[in-house]
Amino acid sequence: MTATDLIPADADMTVMTVEQAQAAVQRYREITRGALGADDWQGPPGEPGSFIKKQGWQTIAKAYRVSTSIVADEAVYDTDGRIVRSRAVVRAVDPDGRSREATGYCSIDEPGRRSSPKAEHDVRATAVTRAENRAISNLAGIGQVSAEEADGPAADERHTNGASGGPLPGWAREAPDAADVADWLAAILEAAGAPTSQVMAVGTAIYDSCGHVPVIVADVLALLAAIVRREPDPEPEPEV
Repeated sequence: MTATDLIPADADMTVMTVEQAQAAVQRYREITRGALGADDWQGPPGEPGSFIKKQGWQTIAKAYRVSTSIVADEAVYDTDGRIVRSRAVVRAVDPDGRSREATGYCSIDEPGRRSSPKAEHDVRATAVTRAENRAISNLAGIGQVSAEEADGPAADERHTNGASGGPLPGWAREAPDAADVADWLAAILEAAGAPTSQVMAVGTAIYDSCGHVPVIVADVLALLAAIVRREPDPEPEPEV
């Protein structure tokens, strides 16, 4: 079973209920993670602090027939011609034509890079690998940091707010109540007069930007949903 099996090709997404959308997304994630074996993980599979390896992302790409291509591969060198850092952009495309691009970085200052006899190759290859893994992740909608990102700073992709290679601060970590986010979004969109079918579009935009739903985003959405759902104060009785 693939992601495209979740919803019939001729289904009208605009008439899906919030519950149906939540169920489809949850099932999609379960199928995607189910395609991975123990060797595809760095650490206990699926546990906090564990990461999907490059071979795992390749498994996911094959499962969904995702192809990737390098859009940009750039490097910066010092005055002696030694590599300083590398930046790569990779595009992932699925059979339906949906695509996502992601950027990966690698620096010579990461542990073990500078002393490597093949430092230039390692730095450039790692930047490409990180970009490719993230592009596949964005397209698959998993929002999972790859093992290659976890091994180095990759602050641009991990949104560590400048904490080079350190753990995400609490407000930026993945919200545990992501299933409720769709419900909160639907309430907010409905109150604004927008179609609730846009829940998936908004959710995708959040994942594309952050790789997951951060705690702070979930908290803000919960607060706004509570406000729009609040019963209005009763109108005062007219004076006679």
